[in-house]
Amino acid sequence: MTKVTLIGAVRHDGKDYKPGDTFEGSTKVVQDLIRAGAAQDPSIEVDVPTELSDETVATAKAIVADAVKAAEKIKSDAEGEATDIIGKAEAEARLKVEEAEQVLTNAKAEAEKLVETGAPEPKETPTLKPVETKPSEVKKNTANKK
Repeated sequence: MTKVTLIGAVRHDGKDYKPGDTFEGSTKVVQDLIRAGAAQDPSIEVDVPTELSDETVATAKAIVADAVKAAEKIKSDAEGEATDIIGKAEAEARLKVEEAEQVLTNAKAEAEKLVETGAPEPKETPTLKPVETKPSEVKKNTANKK
């Protein structure tokens, strides 16, 4: 196992390492980290900064502020679109209710006319006769449907 000082953030086997941490791993993994620029060659001594500069912090805060503004605009736009959609749906529903009320009013008027003028006598409903089938025919028809 070889030890190195990290100069970049590394995640290895589910563990997070930050710059300045000592990492211990196989020679191959350590060489890979050095080649990737995440670890310092142990034969070279270098002072690794462990704190962020004021400029870096300010830049990060500006990026976060811009992201918050963008998210708020997206949210506002989505709420506006949702309000428009709901408004259109409510207007359409009001039209349908008015249409249904008109149909009901017309039906009542027609019913009142029929009462006033005398409704024609209802026609007799024809009596339906049951169809007789033999059990063997029922089985045959069922078998053909498969």
